[in-house]
Amino acid sequence: MRQAWRAADRAAEVLGAASGWRAAGLIDETVFSAFAADHPRSGPNLGRTWRALVFVCVAVGVCTATVLSFFSFGVREEGDAAAILLVAGLALVALTDVIIERCAFRPTGADAATSLLAVSYLVAFAFLLMGHFHVRGAPATQLAFAWSALVLGLAAWRWGFCLYAAASAGAVVLLAAQFPSPRLAWIAAAALLARGAGVALARHDHAPSHRDGIELVRVTALTAIYVAVNYYSTEKGLLEEIGRAVGAQHHRPGALSLQLAGVASALYPLGLFAWGLRSRDRILIDLGMLTGALSLATLRYYVHAVPLWAVLALAGAAIAGASLLLERWLRAGRDGERAGFTAAPLYDEDRREQLLPIAAALAMAPAARTLPEEPRGVDGRDGGFGGGGAAGTF
Repeated sequence: MRQAWRAADRAAEVLGAASGWRAAGLIDETVFSAFAADHPRSGPNLGRTWRALVFVCVAVGVCTATVLSFFSFGVREEGDAAAILLVAGLALVALTDVIIERCAFRPTGADAATSLLAVSYLVAFAFLLMGHFHVRGAPATQLAFAWSALVLGLAAWRWGFCLYAAASAGAVVLLAAQFPSPRLAWIAAAALLARGAGVALARHDHAPSHRDGIELVRVTALTAIYVAVNYYSTEKGLLEEIGRAVGAQHHRPGALSLQLAGVASALYPLGLFAWGLRSRDRILIDLGMLTGALSLATLRYYVHAVPLWAVLALAGAAIAGASLLLERWLRAGRDGERAGFTAAPLYDEDRREQLLPIAAALAMAPAARTLPEEPRGVDGRDGGFGGGGAAGTF
């Protein structure tokens, strides 16, 4: 990422936080003006609807131009299609750089469309090239996952799109599943990714977009570990099926592996939850609760005591009830906190924009309307008029 893009990314982060503080009444207009003067906002400011519209228009236009180029050049072989996709992908990479530079790293939808198509074309180029040279089987799969991880990782590093970072992490663990002992290799690769992401997050010199991407890599890696240790995944051999050669026997886990998976399915969510509490990390706490609910659903799959919908409903009710009790317990503490934890909500401008339609809908509800009080001395009934022997009401 270029230095100017990093500065614009940080400026947008600071201004977004300052807007939330101003809306919450934590700072006044003078302080906000000082923030805006120190971090000037440049480039277009498009809403989500306009960005989505621009994304669709650019994506449709580029895809149409690509298909027309296939017909114009009379492409019939995989090698020719791979060459066109390579040239088009590199051109879209350069075009994405130009769009981001011209728009001062402000999202417009066009940069998301061109970057997504650039990554897709470059990944498809590798698949077509391997088909052209008749590379099949495990080597082709390994090369495909390795190339995909590289392209997606470079895209996340260059343009700051965090979803590319998560997809790159997913490609890495899928690549690890192609080697002998795929489950252990999967866990090892995911653990290394989670550890590396944790070390990177401890540093404070990353751009906000890069920090979001690193956080998403950690979440992806920790989720991948849970998939590997889950009892259902172990019993069905899901990870072993990823790298299983055609015609090879299906994997059958041993009794010890199933016992370890059963213990890990119960302890891993608790470990994530405890880790999140100790480190004051809300994402880890949420991930621990989510994996815990999945473990309950897995238990219900094998133990048919109650219907699955009842398990999911009870899990959701338990999480909601625990959240309410925890909030009341925190608010009852001194200064509204206990041991450094607080129930005070984080306020930002995006959350305020999401709450505005809800507030408007509630304000329009009949129960929310307050009728003006009638002044004293006016009974609100029909009036009368008349004179000279004539009378009437209205």
